[in-house]
Amino acid sequence: MDWINLQQQLQDDFTKRLSLNSNLLNSLSDINNELKIYPNEFRIVYGEDLKNIIKYCWEITDKFKKTSQKSVYENFVNNLQGKLGELVVKQYLGNLVTAIDLQIKLGGDGKVDFRLTSEPSLGIQVKVRSGEFNFVKWSVDVEEINNNSVIICLLIPEKITILQQKYCLIFAGFIPVSLINGSGTKVSLGINDLLYIGGLKKYLSSLQSNNCTLKKIEFTPAYQAKSTTLTSWKCIYTLTGHTSGIKYISISPDGYILASASIGLDNKVTNIWHLETRKKLYTFTANTKVEFLAFTNQGQTLVSSGSEDETIRLCNTGTLLELRALKYYDKWFRYLAISSDGDTIASSGGWNKLGGESSIKLLQLSTKQELHILRGHRDYVRSIAFSPDGQILASGSDDTTIKIWQVSTGKKILTLTGHNDWVFSVAFSPDGELLASSSDDTTIKIWQVSTGKEVQTLTSHTSYVHAVAFSPDGQLLASGSEDKTIKIWQVSKGQELFTLTGHTESVNCIAFAPDGQTLVSGSDDKTIKIWRVNN
Repeated sequence: MDWINLQQQLQDDFTKRLSLNSNLLNSLSDINNELKIYPNEFRIVYGEDLKNIIKYCWEITDKFKKTSQKSVYENFVNNLQGKLGELVVKQYLGNLVTAIDLQIKLGGDGKVDFRLTSEPSLGIQVKVRSGEFNFVKWSVDVEEINNNSVIICLLIPEKITILQQKYCLIFAGFIPVSLINGSGTKVSLGINDLLYIGGLKKYLSSLQSNNCTLKKIEFTPAYQAKSTTLTSWKCIYTLTGHTSGIKYISISPDGYILASASIGLDNKVTNIWHLETRKKLYTFTANTKVEFLAFTNQGQTLVSSGSEDETIRLCNTGTLLELRALKYYDKWFRYLAISSDGDTIASSGGWNKLGGESSIKLLQLSTKQELHILRGHRDYVRSIAFSPDGQILASGSDDTTIKIWQVSTGKKILTLTGHNDWVFSVAFSPDGELLASSSDDTTIKIWQVSTGKEVQTLTSHTSYVHAVAFSPDGQLLASGSEDKTIKIWQVSKGQELFTLTGHTESVNCIAFAPDGQTLVSGSDDKTIKIWRVNN
């Protein structure tokens, strides 16, 4: 019999004993009883250990209550469950693993709770749930699997209340990530999917970085399966609070935070919203009109710019404290784009009337160096966008053309012609193979980036098309227009699927949330609308 089969048989025996001793599970607050019967399978937390954990959990709950979509109580209970689990795992494994962490970290722990003392490159994740052992499921996501070598699951058999003086935890079992199979965005594990906890120490002692390869699982995002079965979209909420029309919106990569800016002559306000709860978290006022908003790829920095003071600002999204103010420009600029790695900024807006051309500047933030000046457009550049890999830049101009540039050299690769009026917006597909453009000529065009070939022309809007955005899976394209509508298109066929109405003025900006099921739009009617798929 191999080691895995042995641990599975021991796990079967363990679950049978749990079933036969249901009365024991109802009276586990009796510490002496519990430790004598099953010393390796149960732990009780109480006294000074419990006080320290409760203090930490209240602190972290308070720190992040403004940005969380859950109630304060829910957050406290979740934090408490997690730290109780980490404490008993540390007590059980001792010096095999690193110390328990009770420091509050803004960026989180990377979903790694412990590391092996002998091999710090190998992580351990602790999962805790409460409920009946034969019904509870532990949910493990792709990041937890890819960042750890072992998942340890614990069970609290009773409902948690904040007034308890002691908590019992059951070691439900463990599983090496190499044994996890699944599809979707998460995997659910029941107690019968786990190995018996008694084999954990031996397994961890055997792990070495040269013979343990972490399993990398690429889950299929849930929205890819949903986007082909859409029946309609509906407006689920309207955000109000701006005093002028909405010009820019940006959604953080995790899909929780929305930033918005207005376009009024005297409006210098940026609002920060929680996208799920629809609550306004912060409002801050700049020294000048805000002309651009974007989150970096990690979502911890918000980039904004102002044309009047010729400055680009980087702010921490957790504290809204200004990290850096970049003033490397000696003339007016308006349109910006930031690369996916957050290190390269492209800016445009000025026009040399004597020379008859508009230029684009590329700035590297890490070195504070100007990389290239891109010249070639014969009129204002109104839109710029980086490809997902940051290697290509696209620009749309009032000269009716779109140009494709190589970022590393600053060289022009292609000039795309076909629009017969100003190009207002350009956007790359998630795979970087397609480019969408919208124009004052009321059309949207989809281009093949590698060849510059026009693939589709979408015609249905009755006025200027101000914005286009691809869905995260690249199957859909959304467009916002002066005709007060938003249209959803099927990219592969160039077919209009839906027309969303509700705004009373021009739609200036649109953005898909990472789930692909949520769309946000900003309008001259001073409102932001949140649209959701109705499957």
